Amino acid sequence: SLIHTFRVFHGSACKPGTVALTGCDEKHSYFTQALLKHLFAPDVCVTRAYRCVMSEVERQTNFMQGPMQENNLIEDLVLVKSHKDANSGHGAESSSHHAHVTDPVSLHR
Repeated sequence: SLIHTFRVFHGSACKPGTVALTGCDEKHSYFTQALLKHLFAPDVCVTRAYRCVMSEVERQTNFMQGPMQENNLIEDLVLVKSHKDANSGHGAESSSHHAHVTDPVSLHR
């Protein structure tokens, strides 16, 4: 029998039973600000970016909010690769151990 394993990365703004804080400006919460800052950084894998998000949110909220993640990815997932790597044939794009999505909008299709 063939068993298919789906690879998933799931990040949430806070732990179960808690609420996300609204943030320091009217536009975005602490979590959304950190997500926008780190998630689409060029050549950074999702798991590393999310660790930065978690750290930043905890620091900014004095540990009142703690984002969490569930992850069973077996390869690095890079959402945005730099033009340098894309044109040179070096770095993240040339590695067979990286999965890439170059257009963040395509994730929603």
